[in-house]
Amino acid sequence: MDVAAVMAGDAQMDPTDLPRLLDPVVDSQADYAKGNRLIIGGTWNAFLSLLTKIASGYWHVADFQCGYTAISLNVLEVVNLDKVYKRFGMPNDFLVRLNIHYFRVKDIPVRVIYNIGEKSGVKMWKIIFTLSFLLLRMFFWRMKEKYIIRDFHPATFN
Repeated sequence: MDVAAVMAGDAQMDPTDLPRLLDPVVDSQADYAKGNRLIIGGTWNAFLSLLTKIASGYWHVADFQCGYTAISLNVLEVVNLDKVYKRFGMPNDFLVRLNIHYFRVKDIPVRVIYNIGEKSGVKMWKIIFTLSFLLLRMFFWRMKEKYIIRDFHPATFN
């Protein structure tokens, strides 16, 4: 099984967690494994997590912005990476695209490494509206693609 992995370049991921991310993909238990640092944070993050769960349809997945992932070659051959959102919402958009193709996603607990006093550089107030709009648009796109175009379901119109 061909697998690619990503470890974000922010030095917050523990390399010893890599085998746990690779194993479910190599063993064909998942098509995409993503790290879960189990950090929810403030209310905006919880709000965006809920929106991402609704947009993506992956209710069992959390910590959507974790940059520690493993992915099968099959996914990379199917999902058009050129169409994936290029900014902060990239992992959220990507999960929606995985769901449309019925790919299996597995959350893997990973350790996070923070330096003493380190703070996130993400300004939630700057991205909340952009990301909320992206997630709303992706939700409706997923409904159309998955339940009208790919696998018609009459409940879509209820």
